[in-house]
Amino acid sequence: MDCYRGDEEAIGFWLALGGRSTLAGLGIAESVIDAPDKMPLVDELRSRLSPDIVDLTDRLPPFWSLGDYFFVHAVVRPVHRWIARIRTILSGFDTRFCQPETA
Repeated sequence: MDCYRGDEEAIGFWLALGGRSTLAGLGIAESVIDAPDKMPLVDELRSRLSPDIVDLTDRLPPFWSLGDYFFVHAVVRPVHRWIARIRTILSGFDTRFCQPETA
């Protein structure tokens, strides 16, 4: 929900990883999504998402595992600097999913 709060770095990551589809699904115009100034985008996002959804999302864990299964809201790509944080969080968990994709 960092995007909802106006974190421009988070917005950049989110747009690069599929957030554009979510925003389009909420009815936000492509011109607003692509504008260099992201505050109008944040305003649009805030006007379209219920605070109840934001509160619920804030309370959810970032991941959940059950046995050999690992559930996460979004794709994990090791090219981002936060992959080290994920590996730390998951210490003891099989992190083969964090390996770079091969072509």
